[in-house]
Amino acid sequence: MQLRPYQTDLITSARLSLQSHRSTLLVAATGAGKTALTVHMMAAAASKGISSIFCVHRDTLLTQTSRALWEQKLQHGVICAGKTMTRTPVQVASVQTLVRRLDKVQAPGLIIIDEAHRAAANTYRTIIEAYPKARIVGLTATPQRTDGKGLADVFEDMVIVTGK
Repeated sequence: MQLRPYQTDLITSARLSLQSHRSTLLVAATGAGKTALTVHMMAAAASKGISSIFCVHRDTLLTQTSRALWEQKLQHGVICAGKTMTRTPVQVASVQTLVRRLDKVQAPGLIIIDEAHRAAANTYRTIIEAYPKARIVGLTATPQRTDGKGLADVFEDMVIVTGK
């Protein structure tokens, strides 16, 4: 998968951020290719022997991301209701299912949270706390919440896409 120059810049900025922070929020406009970024990050982690989990809150996002991973021939498991869990180092997970199966899921080195403005919710916080050694990357187009809860206690740093 060929990333666009602004996506490559974002990946570089995220890596730099994660060298000094446990978590970073990547802010990119709708249509900026957050799924492509996710696939790239998960493939890069896998190539270094780092396991990863991509957390989504809707089945449509789970299916979309799984399809994108298969298109790039990245073997992965899916953690959601009705699916048998695998030990594959790359996982796409429904947040609602993952939070109920934390004791069955091997600790990842990287957690990527889609629609990261939702990460202040208890389900996401429970997942993050369950894996204290994991690096956290949040992806969102809207880094503010309608309920007024902040994201600063979830994400230590923020990288904003300036191009598209």
